[in-house]
Amino acid sequence: MGELPIQAYPGESPAAYSRRLYHYTTQQSDFQGRTAALLASRETPFLQAALRVYVGRFRFRMYPIDMALRLFLAWERLPSEGQQVDRVLSVFAAAYVACNPEVMSEHQAYLLVFSLVLLHTSTFNRSVRTPMSKADYVRIAEATEMPRPLLEYLFDNVTLVEFAHMYDVTPAKRRSSLREQDAIYKLVISGELVQLRLGTEPLDTAPASAVQHMEECDMHALHASVWHAPRIAMYAPKRKPTLTYLVKMGAVLRRERSRWHPFGVILTGSSLLWFRDAGSIPVLESQITHARAHHLDLTFALHPDEVTPLNEAMCFEEEDALCLNLKRRRLWLRPYSDASAWLASINYVAGLAAHGLYWDDPVATGVRWQCTLLHTVGSELHVDAARHPTERVPSDVAMRALVQGEARRSELAEENAEQLRQAQHYALLTPMQRATREKLEQAQHELLHTLHVTHWELVVLACHQQVLTAVV
Repeated sequence: MGELPIQAYPGESPAAYSRRLYHYTTQQSDFQGRTAALLASRETPFLQAALRVYVGRFRFRMYPIDMALRLFLAWERLPSEGQQVDRVLSVFAAAYVACNPEVMSEHQAYLLVFSLVLLHTSTFNRSVRTPMSKADYVRIAEATEMPRPLLEYLFDNVTLVEFAHMYDVTPAKRRSSLREQDAIYKLVISGELVQLRLGTEPLDTAPASAVQHMEECDMHALHASVWHAPRIAMYAPKRKPTLTYLVKMGAVLRRERSRWHPFGVILTGSSLLWFRDAGSIPVLESQITHARAHHLDLTFALHPDEVTPLNEAMCFEEEDALCLNLKRRRLWLRPYSDASAWLASINYVAGLAAHGLYWDDPVATGVRWQCTLLHTVGSELHVDAARHPTERVPSDVAMRALVQGEARRSELAEENAEQLRQAQHYALLTPMQRATREKLEQAQHELLHTLHVTHWELVVLACHQQVLTAVV
């Protein structure tokens, strides 16, 4: 270690040596800010370990990589020899990722920091005749596989204010440049970059409660309860007779234009039937229960005011209500009782309907149906022939849907992980120009929308997988 100003003691650890070397460099003007460069001067296991320990003492947590590099180079000078620079930047990248593992990989960090050093040199070195353009930088940094808005942000931030070193004598500069540099470095050194941070919008995690609820349900018991649910035959002039399961019945409050209104509701094997005469459905439920218990004949009329098919629906808890998410709208309802049972039953029917499996056919609205209670055991699930022309056995359809769903879940999980990583990365960014911030906010908004869609699909898929296991 002849090139080093001080030697390691026999048996001295890399950590102890790096600390002792740092204290030595702070007291010698010729070596100030050169601890990392000295440790990178030779490629020996001891010096490499000492360099890793030394750079690992920097606190880069919640710093975007450009600001972490500013912080590091405020205290350390890069060596002049190429291999030594590479050693320092490699260790810096590893230290940065150790502080921010959710943001990027070590390989990405190395490529980015190397590109930033090139960009800074191209911009502020007077011997460079043609500075690197934004398009040039984006092209060079494409290998990182980072989104273009993030690369453009890095270009804007690095080229706006030159890197400064704590031990440098301030050269003659414009006052405005000095003010910008001083303001930025006060935030960097003090750790108060939060003032510039982009931040993020909260992700809607409410639907995830539906997955937990379905996991806690006994799907086979729910499947059996539908099998034994009341079944009615429905007739109307010029209409094909319909056999319908009354999976669940009751009264609820439904929100319309910020106000809650009472409705009677019947969950069938394919849809929700809504009745503005809310009191009629609990009465009907009582009559059906009595007739089934005593094997009595029962006829009645049903005239649903609305019918909501459930083939593209999912229900979840939101504060003190149930939210029914449909393709083009949401419905909020408050059952007077058994909210958890309503949630599980709706998602059970919806999970089967989404894959073309129905206990009954949808009921037409605007029709006054004459209904007869049936005392026979219900028929099995049937397959939507239009969707599955070659399949007739529900268990076969369910098994295929399970296999396809698992493949899709694996694919979505990877997409979701990458989107979350990007979202966390965007939240760290500290744009120093208004135009850069506006572009980033737009890109962040689009990313969060995509993340929301992916998150929703994962939740719906998880619910459907739970339901399909009851049929296989």
